[in-house]
Amino acid sequence: VNMASRVSTTREEVSDNNNDKKKQGGFLRRVRNRTIDTLDSVKGSIAFPQRKTSVNMERSSVDSKLARMSLGGGAARASSDIGGRESGGGAEAQPRFSYALDEIPQSVKTKEFKEILSNAKAGKTSVVALLETMFLLEENLPGDVYVQLFKFLSRLKNLRIMVKLLVTTPMPEDSGNSMSEADVRLRERSPYVVSMVLSSGPYQIRRVLSLNPALIEQLLKYFDSCDDLHAVGTVRVSRVVFALLNDSPLETIRLMTKRKNFVKNLTTRLYSVPVAELLPQMFSTSKPDSLSSLRFGAPNIEGILLLGEARVHELIADAFELAEQDRAENGESYKSVALIENGPRCIGALTMRAMATSHFEPETSNLDRLMCKRLNAALDLINIFHQPEPLIRMLDVGLAASKADPNRRCLRAVVNAIIDTLFAYHSGIKSPSPGISRAVQSVNLDPFEDKLGLRIPALTAILRESLDRRAFDSNTAPSSAAGTSSESRPIQPREQLGSVKLKVIEMLVFLFAFQTTETVQLLVESETPQVIFGLFLRFQWNNMLQNLVAMSIEASLIGRDKKLKIAWLKSVGLMQHLVELWARAQNEPEHVVEPVAYRGWLIRVSKAVDGFLVRNAEAASRNGGADALDVTALVGAAVLSEFEKIETVEVEKFERMESTPLGGDELPKRTVSILRNLAPAEQVLI
Repeated sequence: VNMASRVSTTREEVSDNNNDKKKQGGFLRRVRNRTIDTLDSVKGSIAFPQRKTSVNMERSSVDSKLARMSLGGGAARASSDIGGRESGGGAEAQPRFSYALDEIPQSVKTKEFKEILSNAKAGKTSVVALLETMFLLEENLPGDVYVQLFKFLSRLKNLRIMVKLLVTTPMPEDSGNSMSEADVRLRERSPYVVSMVLSSGPYQIRRVLSLNPALIEQLLKYFDSCDDLHAVGTVRVSRVVFALLNDSPLETIRLMTKRKNFVKNLTTRLYSVPVAELLPQMFSTSKPDSLSSLRFGAPNIEGILLLGEARVHELIADAFELAEQDRAENGESYKSVALIENGPRCIGALTMRAMATSHFEPETSNLDRLMCKRLNAALDLINIFHQPEPLIRMLDVGLAASKADPNRRCLRAVVNAIIDTLFAYHSGIKSPSPGISRAVQSVNLDPFEDKLGLRIPALTAILRESLDRRAFDSNTAPSSAAGTSSESRPIQPREQLGSVKLKVIEMLVFLFAFQTTETVQLLVESETPQVIFGLFLRFQWNNMLQNLVAMSIEASLIGRDKKLKIAWLKSVGLMQHLVELWARAQNEPEHVVEPVAYRGWLIRVSKAVDGFLVRNAEAASRNGGADALDVTALVGAAVLSEFEKIETVEVEKFERMESTPLGGDELPKRTVSILRNLAPAEQVLI
């Protein structure tokens, strides 16, 4: 029920006395609200009861404008609870008083704000009225006023009011009316200002908050509700808790540890981005370049224990599975889709912190052996490379859901998280920080790769959907897949490969590079190289696909496993394809409707194959050639000879052409100033 339908107001007539206007700053008036339902009366700093006047006041319902500007929504309900005396059960409704703005001004000037702040400090104006005025303030405050404002708000009694406003559930929207973000802020302006002050204001105000555990307990208790939390209120509370973790992590984590099922309550609210950001913040704080450099704040020992022993990844996987089930049964909703997107990202962010943290040792950490054992066990549980079951379970959910979901949201979210985490691992190995590099190099990828490798057949089947069987059938000659001359080929609408399949190939690139025996066997048995190259032949204008296919070939030819090289050279017929694609690119007339689009790809892959041939020749001269392949037997002498001609002639020519700057060679730099050339011969310039 809208607050406007429950509240009736009577207005006091305001005299035109200039002195009264000056005292009130020209903005505030007193509004007495008499509720239909029983409300707790309010005392103290929220509102101030006024003496009854003899002025005849007409009782009327609140119009929409006054309803927006009065103390409504969360602020109204909070004012009925903070510092108030309970009314008798079933007794007549008690009058409630507060301040509201006379009208919606465009801005509040500094001079007027100083008067309101002075009245608030003197007890003549409520804290809520001050917060609402701050919402309308559009000028930078002078330094002395700024200090006075936050010194006043840092008082314990004012912080109690602000925290109560913050955790009060926002007022529901009117049925049938969707409100913009600006409208929500206007209606719930007091809690919004509180959220910004406590999360982004000076450190001192949060320090006072952290020194009062009862106030932090109120914030943490907000997440204990079994019901769905209001999205706007959840964002505001999460921002403040995030800031407390950043400034006072030890005090905040200790209070979180005391709350039963606190981590579980957070994982069920991962549809809110600020909540998803809280879990990694409990491990360690973030820095501006944390994701690229893996440089995080100092690890929070109690936070690591709280997350690890709660088995946070399994809780996230449970919430993820329930969200996908809800999406499949009831259709897409904000909460289900957002949780599906945020859950895997949260696991990735936690894993990045865990793998960049070295194991704890009693000799270096000043901790006893038992505590180090607990911490290291918790680290392994948070590191998805060591305990991959939760993320792999989410991948299986995505693979199963992709059969009925055309958007493949689950699969995309999980694959993106895996790619980001693997990329972070790759970056961490090359980190300039010795501590980070040493910690990442100690990570054992085998459990994760073994579990992921078992999903290669299912992932390859998804790629095979976009492929004509003639393009990847190993029994078909490469010339049949290359197509006819483009001079007789009209422009056709190009089929789209899709971002999910591109992401799947990008994830498989890492498996091509790792090359464990079991992974290579699954890649070869699933014909993954043939499928990927067939996609390239079909989607030749997809430059993102070209790059991923080239990376797969380069990783396979550089690696140590022979089976993967044989698959590319013999099963795919890579050299024969390169020869025919080069011939097509060279013979393409200039006036064709649709020219070839893979010349750069040909140069890159040809150089990769030539590099393999050089290394293979060197291996043939060592140890009796045990580590070398018989390339001639794999591809044929004629194909090898044709490829060597291309490598020595065509590739070098195109490299020279592509290395030439646009507009010709760069002009030589001037070694003498132009002013010296224009100066008279007898004049010497200094």
